[in-house]
Amino acid sequence: DGDDLNAAAVVTMYAKQFWPVLAVGLASAAAGDGTVIRAIVDELFYGRDPDTGTYDPGSDRFVAIYGAEAHWPSDVGTYVREGEQAWGAFDHAYFNHGLWPATAQDAYEGPFHVKGSAPTPLVVDTTYDPATPYRGGLRLVRELGNARLLTMRGDGHTAYGGNSPCIDAAVDAYL
Repeated sequence: DGDDLNAAAVVTMYAKQFWPVLAVGLASAAAGDGTVIRAIVDELFYGRDPDTGTYDPGSDRFVAIYGAEAHWPSDVGTYVREGEQAWGAFDHAYFNHGLWPATAQDAYEGPFHVKGSAPTPLVVDTTYDPATPYRGGLRLVRELGNARLLTMRGDGHTAYGGNSPCIDAAVDAYL
């Protein structure tokens, strides 16, 4: 269904090697066969081990931590506004989290600012990262104040770690 297509698109955008798999899945789904989309959703999005049928609890951990640190009101209008904001941040697909019954007692909420006397943080971002939009990196550098942005002009989720030898060398030198 639409939720599965959205989940398949979101999770495959994190790694370029899965983009052709998504293309095959979408073509198959358009022809009436949803098995590739089902496998993408089960195995990549929900972390299902195809051999054992067990699911990785990673998504549950993410929702629990994110939900506990978020301050979600209980009125529906907030969710509509948050959905619109998410759509603005994620041009191709978005998702929104609901209420979580627990609240973190120690979540740091800022201010996120680096003193001029502190070592300068290096922020690395990719211009066409479908999971973490480039404008978020720009905003982080502005918010931190004493920070520098290293940009990879390209696509895929994350620049460091084998996606760009230039970025890898610069980050390694910085570290």
